[in-house]
Amino acid sequence: MTTQIHHLLFLTTVQEWNQWRKANPHILPELRGVDLSYRNLDGINFKGVNLREANLTGASLNDANCSGANFHRANLSKLTMKNAELHKASLSDVNLYQAVLNGSDLSQATICNSNLTEAKMLSCYLIKANLSDSKLNEADLSHSYLTEAILVSTKFVDANLSEVDLSNVDATSAQFKGANLTGVTVEDWMIDDTTQMDKVFCDYFYPKLHEKIDLENNSLSSFESLIVATQNGDSKESDVVVNTPVVPSSLPQTKGLNNIKQTQNYFELAIKKSRNIWNTSEKAGNL
Repeated sequence: MTTQIHHLLFLTTVQEWNQWRKANPHILPELRGVDLSYRNLDGINFKGVNLREANLTGASLNDANCSGANFHRANLSKLTMKNAELHKASLSDVNLYQAVLNGSDLSQATICNSNLTEAKMLSCYLIKANLSDSKLNEADLSHSYLTEAILVSTKFVDANLSEVDLSNVDATSAQFKGANLTGVTVEDWMIDDTTQMDKVFCDYFYPKLHEKIDLENNSLSSFESLIVATQNGDSKESDVVVNTPVVPSSLPQTKGLNNIKQTQNYFELAIKKSRNIWNTSEKAGNL
């Protein structure tokens, strides 16, 4: 009997599986390539389990413990995994199309080159997660925390990022075209001339935590033009407002053309700062 088949024998019910895991804490189950599609596995203990290339299409893993689990190249499309523990899980090259992960903790998870198109990820924790080269087009990440996440070449086209914390993220070469960035916090984020931010929607944002800037028409026509202008050196230093006024959330909100200009000036400064950090890092890497 192979190790995989032996371990599957304990997966008759979630209760029996969890009892077996508790009695055998030294065993890391081998479930590579198994078909668990459309199974109800709510509350299951998959901590550290090898689920490479497994089929979990349409399965339910609400409140599951999958921290440190290996889902490499697994099919998790249309899976429901609310309030799950996925800390340090491996989710690279995974199909998460239309998956529901609301309230889950994916901090420090590796989610590279994965398909999360139309995924529901409301109020998720993605702190220090690596989402490089993944596709989150039309995904809903509202009210989530992506603090210090790696978003290099990540696609957020038409995604909902409202009220998302993007502090200290590396978003070089990321694509935010058409995304909803209303209420994002962008303190010390890193972007460069390849970051695409044209036609985003943004009613207000936070250049620093608890500091708020309002915009007029619930949109900015083009962040991309600011990036290009700065990269080409078209923006004169004398034209930049260094002390950008902010509107604390506790004060009445004001809107108008001045706020839009102030916001553009802020992003010009942020882009310059980020480009300098990026160039310094590139030079250091070539030494």
